[in-house]
Amino acid sequence: MALAGALVPAEVAEVMVREGGRAVGADAGAVALLRPEPAELELIAASGFPEGFAQGHSALRLDAPTPMADALRQGEPILLESGADLAERYPQLAASDDWMRQYAWALVPLSLPDRQIGVFVLGFQQPRSFAPEGRSLLSILAQIGAQALERARLYEAEREARVQAEAAVRARDAFFSIAAHELKTPLTSLLGQAQLLQRRMVREGLAEERFLQSIDVVVSQAMRLNAMVSALLDFTRIEQGRLSLQRAPLDMTELVQRVVAEIQLTLSSHTLVFDPASGAERLMIDGDELRLEQVVQNLIGNAIRYSPGGGTVLVRVERRPPWASLQVVDRGIGVPADDLPHLFTRFFRASNASLAHMSGLGIGLYVVKEIVGLHGGSVSVESTEGEGSSFSVLLPLRDEAGGI
Repeated sequence: MALAGALVPAEVAEVMVREGGRAVGADAGAVALLRPEPAELELIAASGFPEGFAQGHSALRLDAPTPMADALRQGEPILLESGADLAERYPQLAASDDWMRQYAWALVPLSLPDRQIGVFVLGFQQPRSFAPEGRSLLSILAQIGAQALERARLYEAEREARVQAEAAVRARDAFFSIAAHELKTPLTSLLGQAQLLQRRMVREGLAEERFLQSIDVVVSQAMRLNAMVSALLDFTRIEQGRLSLQRAPLDMTELVQRVVAEIQLTLSSHTLVFDPASGAERLMIDGDELRLEQVVQNLIGNAIRYSPGGGTVLVRVERRPPWASLQVVDRGIGVPADDLPHLFTRFFRASNASLAHMSGLGIGLYVVKEIVGLHGGSVSVESTEGEGSSFSVLLPLRDEAGGI
């Protein structure tokens, strides 16, 4: 394995010991890296030395009177041309580890521009004279090795960070899914009972206008919460690759008209205008009816939410072969130009909406984009801040033979 193919520091160190040692004719080699806490040198690769070397140098204090620690502290190679040199400069070490006197030693710091990261150790069983060219080669090998070790460290750190991030995303999605499911059941029951009470009060004249207005608020807010929980569930399905479609032939014009009528019943300060263009009386597509209803509801809901002053929202369908086109146009607060490229990104909210403290999860348009994309279509937006927005959806029309 070459240095370029080594992906973790231990692999790089093994290549350094094997190939670097071969290049200078060494009989043994090792690499030790600096660990900050506690400050010590940790042996990560060794080959050719007696077993006692690995045991005695697995973790070495930086203040220890050893050539390895000296090389790191001084930032200069420690070159011991024979066992006699070792005994002269490190008598305690030579006395305690007799086998070390059988080697000549080259201990070269592994240096980056801003710090020392370890030591490259080479042992020679015969006395060795380190000529200038030999010293230069040792320095080059150490420099190349240090750079490779740093690349491997960064790669390993990035990989560990990615693993942790992926685990955090899985935990987040699991939490969202569980929370949404736990909310969905009681919320559906609450909404159903509130709508039942609303219809009964209207039908039987059981309450004054102010009570009817109160129950209208309960119903509308429950519907809003229900839509948010549904979006949260769909978000987790999308993130986990579990959002599927149940496609069948359907009339997009009829679907949009129905959704517009249903939403209009819940509005007091906004007016929805459904405007089918000429030739769009019947737009047949292959789609998931429930998912596409969700798309239309989401776009209209956005238009209403970001038009706090009320007014008209235009909903237009049009035949634009090979597409069926849906447009939702409002005269609300609009979107800042810098925010437009990010509007369909998960959790993104336009800066002016956040400043105005308008509520939202920042996932509705993301879910719209994913659902439309699964249908083979596209969604886009044009907007001017302070003037309003126009959202456009294109979905493939069915051909005359009934295919897509």
